[in-house]
Amino acid sequence: MKIHLNSQNIVNMILLIGSLIYLYFSFQLPGEGQAGPSFLPILAGFLLFICSIVLLIQNINNKKKSEGDSEENYPIIQVEKRHFILILFLFLYLIALPYFTFIPSTIIFMFLIGLLYGFKGIVKPLILSITITLVVYYIFQILLKVPLDLI
Repeated sequence: MKIHLNSQNIVNMILLIGSLIYLYFSFQLPGEGQAGPSFLPILAGFLLFICSIVLLIQNINNKKKSEGDSEENYPIIQVEKRHFILILFLFLYLIALPYFTFIPSTIIFMFLIGLLYGFKGIVKPLILSITITLVVYYIFQILLKVPLDLI
């Protein structure tokens, strides 16, 4: 059986590998078979793994049915420059998070994403980044008692 590596198959394989990595780290969480902190991440990892396998099989079956079609019928993924910049911002955020803690790092990260994806000016992305950060902090730190300062 010949598998064509079109853009959909590549994305599905990345999802499959990502779900396996996610599952590996989910099993490292404390929980020991109970419905503890590891239950929801493990469930989400298994669902992502199953869905990525189903999508990969569907895409391969669709390719078999349309063997006579030319490659022009398949969509081409176009990646914009700002998507790479977003990935760079994400890596910088992950590096800065232990040094600057959650609130300042997240406010700066959200502000930069707002500017990157089209907010005009400084006021709107700043208000949005501060609001989202403080709401997330309140939900996790106060309501759910999950310490975000340990990150």
